[in-house]
Amino acid sequence: MVADRVFTVVGVEPPALTLGTALAFRRFVLLEAAVHAWVVVAHGHEPLFAEVALASAVALTPLAITGLLPRLATVAARAAFAVMVARLLVVFPDAYNHLVLETLFVGVAALTRAGDVLEERLLLALVRWLVVIVFFWTGLQKVLHACWFRGEFLALAIATNPHYGDLFALAMPEEVARLRALLPLRPGAGPFLVDALPFRLLSNLVWMAELVLPVLLLIPRTRRAAVAASVAFLVAVQVVARELVFGVLFTNGLLLFAPAIYRRAFPVFVALLAVLLIVEASFPDVWLN
Repeated sequence: MVADRVFTVVGVEPPALTLGTALAFRRFVLLEAAVHAWVVVAHGHEPLFAEVALASAVALTPLAITGLLPRLATVAARAAFAVMVARLLVVFPDAYNHLVLETLFVGVAALTRAGDVLEERLLLALVRWLVVIVFFWTGLQKVLHACWFRGEFLALAIATNPHYGDLFALAMPEEVARLRALLPLRPGAGPFLVDALPFRLLSNLVWMAELVLPVLLLIPRTRRAAVAASVAFLVAVQVVARELVFGVLFTNGLLLFAPAIYRRAFPVFVALLAVLLIVEASFPDVWLN
């Protein structure tokens, strides 16, 4: 059947591996949702976001702990999904895309039963397809918006975002200084362009990778290499963008294409979440997310 083919194209594992991987993902995504909410609280965003994040963090933390118990994993995920949907509705239309993806991941965990092999295979397939679709769409929208072919978007980010600018200043200090001199943003400001060929190549390699790598994830022969390349690409992006909570979340989704590795890496991701939470709470100006 077509439906079976759609789900099996992203991979099917033996029952034991399926159950173990799905349980680890369920545990992680609830922990990540709680940590993300606390990170928003630590940053002290505008009142509405901070208040909603605090209420969400208080609700999600015990649910994340409860979700560590296999028998209560489904109930915890469903309750967490309700909390996150409510959070989206309150902040709408200002719900940022990372929060939406996080909610979708939790939603998949909520709509499938923990411990049932067929349901857990469905969970893994749905999350993998979400990863492929989101990954591909990020590249496609760059093509449609046409602001990456000559590096305009990246140049503007360097001028306006200290994280981007400080890193690129190591390679092209004069260009970064010139771009920043074009501020403040106002009608007619610019042009935000960099003539250096390596810079333009880098800008175009971003959207090319985002279009090619998700397709390679769907091909069994290229899947292993595509997972490694995708994780390396994501790490490189996070070095510049510093959206580490999202980076950890999306890396988890990518590694579901390599379930044997994912199960071994699970403790590392939990430790990363703990470190991120401690650093963000202690040094909010560091801005790791």
